[in-house]
Amino acid sequence: MSFCAIICEYNPLHNGHAYHIKRTIEELKPGALVCLMSGNFVQRGEPAVRGKFARAVWAIKAGADVVLELPAVFACAPAENFAFGAVSILSRISAVKYLSFGSESGDIEKLLEYSRKLRDKDIRQRLKSGTSYASSFADEDFLSNNILAVEYIRAIEKLGSRITPFTLKRMGAGYNSLADGEEYCSASFLRKALDEGDFDAVKRHAPEYVWKELKQPSFDEALFAMACHAILTKGQKALESAAYVSEGLHNRIYKAAKESSSYAELVENIRSRRYPASKVRRILINILLGVDKKLQESAKGGPFYARVLALRKGREDVLAEIKKDLPLIARAEDYRRFSCPALEVDVLS
Repeated sequence: MSFCAIICEYNPLHNGHAYHIKRTIEELKPGALVCLMSGNFVQRGEPAVRGKFARAVWAIKAGADVVLELPAVFACAPAENFAFGAVSILSRISAVKYLSFGSESGDIEKLLEYSRKLRDKDIRQRLKSGTSYASSFADEDFLSNNILAVEYIRAIEKLGSRITPFTLKRMGAGYNSLADGEEYCSASFLRKALDEGDFDAVKRHAPEYVWKELKQPSFDEALFAMACHAILTKGQKALESAAYVSEGLHNRIYKAAKESSSYAELVENIRSRRYPASKVRRILINILLGVDKKLQESAKGGPFYARVLALRKGREDVLAEIKKDLPLIARAEDYRRFSCPALEVDVLS
């Protein structure tokens, strides 16, 4: 049996996601479609608009056969680590033959070319120094919407994986676009519509089984209290070892936690040209979850596991295939039989 995988967040799942799932099944005709999905916290460094189990059910209704959880230590990481962690897990499932993802270009050859260019020492150095992908590729007219697509390919190459990358051109609005597309919009647009209480827009762009479960989110107050508690109890010096913190940022974070009066203000008081708001939010979630540099790096080497969030009725055969290659975690007692630091972060999240 051959599987196709999709790495996703579905935050929330919209018509474009449903189209991608449908077209992937039509084009590749896999024996099963496996979604590897972020849990309760997503790559933007925020809580998802709905919990992971609800979003996993949306994926099943859209056509997936099984939904596995992407460990939080990878889910709340920059594009390179997000992709590397996800592809590392999928590569260990021998039945996974394809990885399907959307991209702005829809051109796999062009994405492969960008992947090769990312090996350039000058570009890698610029990225390590904090320069954004878009700025690093300014002369190449690099599209920021393709970052994850390129990183998936780089991870496949770096791991020597047998997985074949497959891309579909993203329809309608771009990846982070806030435009109200005629047929398809971005998840960013839907989250903005939710924040503003524009449920008519949500209904236009999401399946009924999704929009019926959505409501205006209000996480900031709770997040602010928890983040400040985590920052202040760890102490100024200990923050230096938090994942993705460098160059004295720990001092700025500690000072901001003592002086801010809301989560938005906390992020604003920390952000800078080198540390944009999206990066700051990821750092704050990693501090909250206790992910430090050592754990973030060691997680790349495993041990890896498959945490099941949802399964299509009658597709227990898919789990049997996955179980051949990875420890399967489906029930509470399974956690007690399998211990690793990354899994403890998932339990905490």
